[in-house]
Amino acid sequence: MRIINLMLSRGRGGIEQAFVNSAYAVNNFSPFEQLCIIDQQSTVASQLTFPVQQLRQFADWDPLAIYRLHKMIQTFKPDLILCHGNRPLKMVLRAKSLFGINGAQIVGFCHNFSVKYLLKADAVISVSRSILESHILGRGFPPQKAFHIPNMIDLTHYSPVERPSLTPPFTIGTMGRFVKKKGFEDFIRAVKILKEAGINMTAILGGGGDEEAHLKTLARNLGLEGTLTFPGWIHDKRAFYQQLDLFCLPSREEPFGIIALDTLAFGVPMAATRTSGPLEFLIDGQNAILCHHSHPEDLAAALMKALSYSDRQRQQMVENGFQTVKNYDLPTISQQMVDALATIKSLSSR
Repeated sequence: MRIINLMLSRGRGGIEQAFVNSAYAVNNFSPFEQLCIIDQQSTVASQLTFPVQQLRQFADWDPLAIYRLHKMIQTFKPDLILCHGNRPLKMVLRAKSLFGINGAQIVGFCHNFSVKYLLKADAVISVSRSILESHILGRGFPPQKAFHIPNMIDLTHYSPVERPSLTPPFTIGTMGRFVKKKGFEDFIRAVKILKEAGINMTAILGGGGDEEAHLKTLARNLGLEGTLTFPGWIHDKRAFYQQLDLFCLPSREEPFGIIALDTLAFGVPMAATRTSGPLEFLIDGQNAILCHHSHPEDLAAALMKALSYSDRQRQQMVENGFQTVKNYDLPTISQQMVDALATIKSLSSR
């Protein structure tokens, strides 16, 4: 079987990491022949150890890019085209409408709540069970062509960071793309609440994005200079987690939450909001402290509760978390994905 794995975003978030993991899954755990296609400005090329082709494009309606993509499809002659995100899916659908795609099956990877174009795909793989059930199957998509394959994590180089006894000043951190749905404004307000409560602490907010200026202004207006730092994008995750006593996942909306798996894998206690994706594997009081989303006061209370845990309680949470993350390791989920792709191919030949 021949597979095109297509991702055209340029960021450094969850969808990019999910694409890299899926590419490794096909390359290392299947007999399938794979062609990875990425945007020429993508940041993921350095993470792949096998050849990729780059596509120059500036919009999903870019006619030259659609034609170039069609030529790549025509040359490779895939059985399946895996589309990560709306842009590649829309471009492949347009290429099919304009030129044909040699009978290849279009497989949409569902990474978020935007499913309009996914419903036009021949099959769907969703990283979230709740999104699959409510937004895809709930809209009449054939269940035999819809699969739940969670995000995966390569544990080869992971081991919990050394965790000393918890003593002030505490360090609380989070990171991600600076967009509203990630809830970083709530995190900043929670840090302010902790500071006003007399908690001896520092906070780190790593990442970047559209909301950066707003978040920095908010932190300054709340008087958090010297308490909250913005180090930019985090490239060395181990070094980042090694600084932390506690990780915070403040998302207002989270389809899955790869960052939560990273946190469990590095063995850092976590306070997280109750959003649909992480709720599929985070259990309150066992591997995380959970709270309401979009509620800075409740988030601050969860952070304070986590900081009040004894060393033994924190260690138990870390051990529970690492057992959880083993269920999402690369070999386990890769096999699930390879089986799903084989099933999709068999459905197309019936």
